This record gives sequence, structure tokens and C-alpha cells, in this order.
Amino acid sequence: MSNNIKEKLKEYKLTFGMLSSVPCTEDETTYYNQLLDNGGSLPENIHCIKYNCYDNNGLVPQVVRKYFKYLDSGLNENEVAEYLTYKKLTLLRTIKNCLVFFVVLTSILLGASLITSVVMLSML
Repeated sequence: MSNNIKEKLKEYKLTFGMLSSVPCTEDETTYYNQLLDNGGSLPENIHCIKYNCYDNNGLVPQVVRKYFKYLDSGLNENEVAEYLTYKKLTLLRTIKNCLVFFVVLTSILLGASLITSVVMLSML
């Protein structure tokens, strides 16, 4: 599987609670910094975020790396399928409620315009 697809799958799992992200300790951060500096690669469950920090004068940028561990939720396939089914039901209920709102709003506006038209015609 392509790395891009794997990363996207990890993002989806993080979004929907199938994975959790835990910051690495200072010792782990030091170890992973040395590993990357020596040309190594990170383990599959470790994610690195790089960002620039500046000194007190704001002149000298430094690259800072933060490491996070991906932890599996521990759910089996049936539990994941059940969770996703309930998640879909929740989203469908939200869509239904929005649809009901707009139908009721449209009905009220149509009723108001009909009443206004009748009143205007009766004035003639």
C-alpha cells in the first residue's frame, strides 16, 4: 500500500477515534532525534511534526521536532463495524433534522407569502 494512502488511513483513524496520539517522553524524543540525525527511519507507530522556533531576538530559526505514538484502540473488527454503523446513524439523524428544519422553514415562508398575497388582493 502506498505511504500516502497509509498516512491518510491513519488520519481517518485518528479523526474517528480508532487510534489515539500520545506525545513521546523526553528520552524517546532524544532517541528519535538521534535516530533521524544518523539517517535512520522512525518506527511505524511514531509520527514526527517539525516546526520552526526562533531565539529570543526572533533571528535564528531552529527546527524543533515533536514525536507522537499512535496507539491502537484495541477494538476488534466487529466492534469497529458496530461503532461505524452507529456513527453513520448519528450523521444520518443530523441530516434528517436539518432537512426537517428547512422544510418547516420553507412551509412557513410559503404560508406567509400566501397570506400576504390574499391580504393584498383583498385590499384592491
